[in-house]
Amino acid sequence: MWPKTILIAGIAVAVTLGTLRPVDAADQPGVIDYSVSAFGFRIGTLKMSSHQDTSKYSVEARFRTTGLTRLLRDMGFIMTANGRRSALAFSPLRYNEEVNTGHRTSTAQMRYVNGVPILSGGKVSDGESVVLDPATQGGTIDPLTALFLVLREQPTDSLCRIDQPMFDGARRSQIRLKGKTTRGDTVICDGYFQRVAGYSAEDLATRRKVAFEVTYQPGPSGLMQARDVRLQTSYGPVALTRH
Repeated sequence: MWPKTILIAGIAVAVTLGTLRPVDAADQPGVIDYSVSAFGFRIGTLKMSSHQDTSKYSVEARFRTTGLTRLLRDMGFIMTANGRRSALAFSPLRYNEEVNTGHRTSTAQMRYVNGVPILSGGKVSDGESVVLDPATQGGTIDPLTALFLVLREQPTDSLCRIDQPMFDGARRSQIRLKGKTTRGDTVICDGYFQRVAGYSAEDLATRRKVAFEVTYQPGPSGLMQARDVRLQTSYGPVALTRH
């Protein structure tokens, strides 16, 4: 399901979550839109709405194919997550997803108790691999929280500082964003998404790691915005471009 892989890696939200209030750098609600392209063609849109303050966060993301791609295969997903925040540490409390692959639809819900995920509804499985026991996945974050860490507006000094294990209810992976290059007021971060366990033998053998690059630039508030995300997947190059 490569559109979801795009999301998890830092690519691939229409309702602003929470009550909007006057904001400052520590309290940022927002809605952002990205065009998603593959092989040089626009294939869909990603919209993410979020709210964060010094102690909590909530986020929703929606992806859907558009144009000719949608005519060929209508795919999409809706994901929501919320949790606690302490400085740069984001700890999910709940995660939900609704996925349409074009062939089937599925839902999954997770809640977290003392940092340990519990699959509370639905399932996440491609039928080709053994589902990992959630009880063994303490300390992981969900895929949407991982994407939020990459795409959220944030101060320059917090950029390129992500190294997190992820669990989507069946599979474990790792997202890392560390390499940092500064060019004027632009910051470019290099990283990768790596499949760890719960994937098919083919995925682990041929698609274990996906490299990606994120370009940040200052927004109107002075915080840095993820303007462009580029991935080199086994399916070809994929890009997110902020509107």
